Amino acid sequence: MNRPQQPSPPAPNRLPEGQRVKLSLSGLALGSRISARRLAQFCHNLGNSLHAGVDIRRILETEAESGTSRHRRLLKKIRDQVGEGSSLTESFAQTGGYFPPLACAMVEVGENTGRMERIFRRLAAYYDNVVKTQRDFIAGIAWPVFELLLAIVVIGVFILILGMVWSGEGDPPITFLGLYGVEGFIKYALVVGSLLTILIGLAIAIRYRVLKLEPILRILILIPGLGKGLRTIALSRLCWSLAMASDSEMNPRRILTLAVHTTQNGYYTQHLAAMQGAVQDGRTLLNAFQDTGCYPREFLDVLSVGERAGTVSESMETLAVQYDEKMQHYFKALSVAGGFLVFLIVGGLLVVTILTMAMQYINMLNNAGNI
Repeated sequence: MNRPQQPSPPAPNRLPEGQRVKLSLSGLALGSRISARRLAQFCHNLGNSLHAGVDIRRILETEAESGTSRHRRLLKKIRDQVGEGSSLTESFAQTGGYFPPLACAMVEVGENTGRMERIFRRLAAYYDNVVKTQRDFIAGIAWPVFELLLAIVVIGVFILILGMVWSGEGDPPITFLGLYGVEGFIKYALVVGSLLTILIGLAIAIRYRVLKLEPILRILILIPGLGKGLRTIALSRLCWSLAMASDSEMNPRRILTLAVHTTQNGYYTQHLAAMQGAVQDGRTLLNAFQDTGCYPREFLDVLSVGERAGTVSESMETLAVQYDEKMQHYFKALSVAGGFLVFLIVGGLLVVTILTMAMQYINMLNNAGNI
């Protein structure tokens, strides 16, 4: 039985290049970004449905029936825009950053090449890997974080008990950094609550893209150990986007722009203008990447071989898989380091508590001996 003919995607109403990038990378509109788990499922559904020949508008209508209220609202908006003749690229770009830059860039590649099914399946595989990495990282630090919270609660209870058992005048002979009883517990709770509020506030600011991470990443990427992991994450995205974009008829300048933007890291995007100029002058992608001085030799060697053999897409896909494996190892190491850090914090709290009590007990004995 013949498979139904897949309808060709609507001809994109192309925006100027700078405006397309600005829209797809917009961080000005507030709102949480789609989760990696939901995005992976979304890409799976679109890839499989397009493979079956289902019309893109019907797919979007089905996807708009589930998820959060914002997800449903934006999918309905995209469905309506596509129905009115807009391209999927433009519709994704106008969601206020709901879809990440890599997804927006690759959708444009898919529309320009007529390979939407393949692009969505590749994106689904990529975000499946992201979900697995996130899950492994959370599992690695869950128990240490629980121990830290438990230690904080135990110390709070200990402060309360110190006040309950002391019935004499003045301060009890043993306290926790001078804290005891209800009043001491309130002060302790205020300090702990303030620190937690700051951490939660930072997490919310990052999630809703109020806090710009690019300036911070430019500094963090220079730190030994941490910087290597951040560069691996960025290079993985770069290689995936180069693999997908190179397997198209897009011009080298546009391929370069899409690929570098998907790193989402100022350490690499700061060189984009010079790289675009190099390609515009007729130099190769290898020359453009090489001139920045910030890309590793293994990446440049693979790109060089790919350009000479005409297999940039295949070469970059192979390298992307290798970077993904390195990225998983990095997150495992990071979870171990995070667990060790939490262990040190818990141990430090216990040591401070024991030493404080010991010193107070010694002073109490000395004072008793002087009577």
